Amino acid sequence: MTARIPLLLFLLFFVYFATGFFPVCRSEGDAVNIANGVHVQLATATFQENDFTYRFHSQPGTYALLYLITSLFKGDTYINFSILSIIAFILALLTATLLLSRILSMDFFLVGVILILCQETFCAGYYPSSTIFAYLFLAVSFCLVILTEKPGYQLSGFILLAFAVWLRFDAIMLAPLLWILFLQRNYRQPVLPILGGSLLFFLIMILYRLSAANIFTMMKDFSQHTGKIYRGTFLPFIPFLGRDDMKSYIAIFSFPYLIIFVLGLVNYLKKKKISRMAVIIGGIAPFLILMTGKITSPKYLYYYIPLFFLPICEWIKESWEHTGKLILIIIVLSSMQYIIGIHTVYGSKPHRSESRPRILHLLHKRLEGDLQQISLVCGAGDLYPTADFYRLSSGLVFAPLTWNFLKKELNINHGKTTDFINNLPQGTTILTTRMESFRLAVNILLKSDFTCQDFKRSNDDEQFEAYFSREEQNIRLIKDYYDETAYAQRDRKPLASRINHCPSSNILLIATAPWEQHLFQSSARNFLRISDLAFFFRKEEISLL
Repeated sequence: MTARIPLLLFLLFFVYFATGFFPVCRSEGDAVNIANGVHVQLATATFQENDFTYRFHSQPGTYALLYLITSLFKGDTYINFSILSIIAFILALLTATLLLSRILSMDFFLVGVILILCQETFCAGYYPSSTIFAYLFLAVSFCLVILTEKPGYQLSGFILLAFAVWLRFDAIMLAPLLWILFLQRNYRQPVLPILGGSLLFFLIMILYRLSAANIFTMMKDFSQHTGKIYRGTFLPFIPFLGRDDMKSYIAIFSFPYLIIFVLGLVNYLKKKKISRMAVIIGGIAPFLILMTGKITSPKYLYYYIPLFFLPICEWIKESWEHTGKLILIIIVLSSMQYIIGIHTVYGSKPHRSESRPRILHLLHKRLEGDLQQISLVCGAGDLYPTADFYRLSSGLVFAPLTWNFLKKELNINHGKTTDFINNLPQGTTILTTRMESFRLAVNILLKSDFTCQDFKRSNDDEQFEAYFSREEQNIRLIKDYYDETAYAQRDRKPLASRINHCPSSNILLIATAPWEQHLFQSSARNFLRISDLAFFFRKEEISLL
């Protein structure tokens, strides 16, 4: 019976956490834009970069996959993207679990349970992303190199790695680790590592050539991304944790997992497991060198979950064999962050979204200052925003229910906004200030059978103007430039300026950011609220206080 406990826990956790997969929702801007780009590619029967593609040259394989699947099975491109991502996630989870369980000689289902309790493991499957496709191919390629003996099978790992890079280019940062592992296993046949590296390089070039992507444009995009430092939204009382990269690490490492990770590394040093340390450091080093300070989303760390959890799983295994009491203490500590949610209220952030569910209120304390109150509940804790939707800071076990609730709420707002756009008065302009809002508006218009007749962009790529038509209905869509720093600081002047410069009298403002919604609603008068993210008004009647 004891041997079946990991299996039962794995099945129970998997079914429970899978509830966050649904409903399918346009919750992530980059994925929406990929779907928009493929929609236009299919409509024009032309597989190439267009006005609505997002970083086409960095992930041409994802566009090709989505183009092929939608051509064969029809349907909405975003829904197809979502379903493919769920399938890829399940296969990737099983593959990563197999890899770690075989390396460490651990029970497959026990490793699976440990991985599932990492928040980002499942959240990465809750929205469509090219990362999950590349991660699947990466995981299988490492399985072939590490778990097989025949050089032919190991070489096929480089073929799969090339496809991973084709699906999403940043997977190339794992190539050095795969090559080193292959070299270790084939050191007596030095020609094989050279063959593997050459195979990887030429196959990537061929795949890019066949998919109308330019690898030099991709390199330019990649260097531009790594040339910026992303600061994120600072939390009022712990600024360091408000950085985008810190929020991303928090999604991977719960507090107990962070402790165990450190203990696992210390254990490697004590026992002089140099090869294990070399694998972890060698695998993560390229990423840290290129991406430190440039991480905008937890998905950038997703490839490295097996490396992070190698010392975690091994420490749990060895500690359980020597003293189960220590593991029980960790489990008790884990339950605190996983079951207990911390809620805070700040006077300077009235727009913050509330998390659900809250099953039981345990403690409530009012405070003086900007931090006005703090509460402990049995349920989901505070939400913190990332570039790819929200993550939970505490109450982590409730993540699937939180996502399910938020996605249902978003779908209601999207539905109301879509219904209104389908009956917009003639001559109305849809105004957006943020890229995510612009992409959502494009998706709604394309899904509603509008076609883009003209598209104009500024030289700095900060402003866009598109013209859509359907039968006799014409709509102008504008994405205007704004100073994000001033705007996010609740300065109403940039918003008023955008409205005053809008060329139409009738305006539909689409605002996807909660702070932008709050800014508009708290300062505007004489408007019609269509949904939580769409507001209709006439320019001559609107007033901003």
